[in-house]
Amino acid sequence: MGSVCSTACVEPDSWCAKDVQQAACPSPRTFQHLEASDSQVLRQESLLSDETDEAHDVFSEDSTGTTCGDLMSKVDSMKSQLSEKSLLVDVGDVVLQRELCSTFKSRVFVASWQGRFVAAKQLKMSEAGDADDDAKFKEMMNDIDIFSKLSHPCLVNMLGASVDRRHPILLTEFLENQDLETYMHKQRKASIDGFWKPRFSLAAQWAIATGEALAYLHGRGIVHRDLKPLNMLLTRNLEVKIGDFGLAKVMPGGCPGSSRDEVPKMSGGVGTWRYMAPEVARYEAYDEKVDIYAFSLILYLIFSGLQPFGSYSKDLTKLLDAYQAGEEPRPSLEVSMGADKLRQLVADAWHVKASERPSAEECLCRLEQIEVVVDATGEEYGTEERDQIHQYVMVSFSNFSNGMAILKQVLTQLLLYYTRLQKVIHKAFPQQPPAFANEMVSNTTILMEVRRDNFA
Repeated sequence: MGSVCSTACVEPDSWCAKDVQQAACPSPRTFQHLEASDSQVLRQESLLSDETDEAHDVFSEDSTGTTCGDLMSKVDSMKSQLSEKSLLVDVGDVVLQRELCSTFKSRVFVASWQGRFVAAKQLKMSEAGDADDDAKFKEMMNDIDIFSKLSHPCLVNMLGASVDRRHPILLTEFLENQDLETYMHKQRKASIDGFWKPRFSLAAQWAIATGEALAYLHGRGIVHRDLKPLNMLLTRNLEVKIGDFGLAKVMPGGCPGSSRDEVPKMSGGVGTWRYMAPEVARYEAYDEKVDIYAFSLILYLIFSGLQPFGSYSKDLTKLLDAYQAGEEPRPSLEVSMGADKLRQLVADAWHVKASERPSAEECLCRLEQIEVVVDATGEEYGTEERDQIHQYVMVSFSNFSNGMAILKQVLTQLLLYYTRLQKVIHKAFPQQPPAFANEMVSNTTILMEVRRDNFA
């Protein structure tokens, strides 16, 4: 859920009532393309490699590329698990109302189910069925498998699912304000200068909620692997929730405290380019710290209002090329982010060495220590930035006062000079009456006196 996508017309489905009840559906905001660069990301939304993925996944593949066990047997097992948790959905009870968005893998609809509006994710399956369908199906089953085991206020709430091979569907709560990327994009478009960033307290709220979600996931050995603003959904009250676990992996033994030598091998090149950690792009071993790296870029976005790696927006493949060439590009931190502690946290979270990046728990702790202040104009920022502003104002005022004192002295000397000049002019033009010299300098003298007195 939450992937950015292009709008499309609702297409009738074999399991969907032909009479789509559009009138009963609230008019949901339509997802839009954000940038040319982001559409490029979408075309490579999931870059799955041929490498072995040894992290636990009910629908993973072994080193030979053959399916581990019988797929249908696992689907039956999944059905039993969902049924035990009252999460098994009869697709006949789901009525699609309006298509919200469409990716290359799936469509997301607003749907009515059991008297409520929900978000329904449906795979795009070919009529004949092919290898791509199998891959998409297994990814969605992984999403459902992990989703069904999670419960946290900062995660999107799963309501149910159908694992029917012909019509798989995932139902989650419907979040009115769409995803964070789309929301910020709309705010930028509505602004006068094309720039927008959330007020500091709202950005801090989003950051802390994301930190709580990551701490919860990592504490259970789950690596999200595709953390990005498009997978951060907003409620009516602009509270953020993390969703889409299609690429998530469960680490054997859990992530926290495991050494780098114990990290199982997972697929390289998985995720979304802009938020992909360098070690993933290089097909190196990695762990939950790839989520921390993505988190750092999200912090950069919401606190600065700037898209990370904006210089690569025209061609994000160059960013991957830079990673694979051993380079370590990062966004510039010479931007307003509200607090030095926050800027330092971002720098630590995208550290070149993954092992040096803070844990989700540490990120959360450091975020909670940043206080929010509001000035007389209603502007919000961190306490450190407030102190920096006060110091800057005091220094500037001191420099201004010193400069005015010096200028006053200069003007006084000029007045004395013009007094002497009056005598020189009188001597130079002896044939002129004394009033001549007086008139020549009087206007300038009066002006200088006025200027000097104004600086007193």
